[in-house]
Amino acid sequence: MSANRATYVTLVIFAALAVFFFINARAFPEADTEGAIGSGYFRQLLSILLIIFCAISFFQTLKKEDKKITIPHFKRIAITLGITFLYLLSWNFLGNFYLSTLVYIVVLIIYYKKSLRHLWLYLLIAAAFALFIYALFERLLFIRF
Repeated sequence: MSANRATYVTLVIFAALAVFFFINARAFPEADTEGAIGSGYFRQLLSILLIIFCAISFFQTLKKEDKKITIPHFKRIAITLGITFLYLLSWNFLGNFYLSTLVYIVVLIIYYKKSLRHLWLYLLIAAAFALFIYALFERLLFIRF
């Protein structure tokens, strides 16, 4: 794949996300006080800045010499993205973030280690990580998943 083509695709995705966030920020309620900044102001500002930086990068890429890039281990990356997508779906449908996270971590460790030899250790690592996330968000920051 050419480096310039990859840059253009990435810039279009980021610009589309910026437009999406800008449109969503327009739906935020306005400030009650006259002259005050509303709750969507900062999000709109960041969206506009992202679009401007995407445009600047687009024109800089036009001037660059194109070169070929290779993605090593593309299959592993694609499988990891697929597992992550399944994790997000399971979190959404099951509604249990911590159980989904535990299974997700174990599956990733097994995939990258290619062995079930130390499954109890993988479960222990995943449980410790899920417990850490629980303690940090639920107990310390009072954010519920």
